Amino acid sequence: DQLRLWGLDHAGVFLGKTFAVAIQLFLIELVLGAVVLVGFGASVPATFSSWLLILTVMVIATIALSAVASCYAALSAGIRVRETLVPVLLLPITVPLLLASVQAWQGALMSDTAAGWAWVRVDAVFAVIYGAVGVLAYGALMEE
Repeated sequence: DQLRLWGLDHAGVFLGKTFAVAIQLFLIELVLGAVVLVGFGASVPATFSSWLLILTVMVIATIALSAVASCYAALSAGIRVRETLVPVLLLPITVPLLLASVQAWQGALMSDTAAGWAWVRVDAVFAVIYGAVGVLAYGALMEE
């Protein structure tokens, strides 16, 4: 409500929220990624292309996931049970995104970066679609 009273651009509010969520998610990914690599004893190939694939997947998937979450959080903002509704809405939408990210990571860890880059395109499509939908429709989502 406060953001609407300030008269800020809706697209800017969406991008700001998405960026804030993306930073938090990226920091969590860095910590958990290191824990998983050490905990499972996985070895990342020493090639530059594998590291580039891993970092690209992390950045694009984080942007896509935060854009999806910001859209659905705004959609359920006026509902009394939004704390339980947002995860229920997000799970079916983000399953293809998460599967594509896991497949890209697997490609990087198995030194099959060509297969990994194919899955990065799925993540990029999610990021572009939900980023565009969020920028264009966030004003209408905030009004409801």
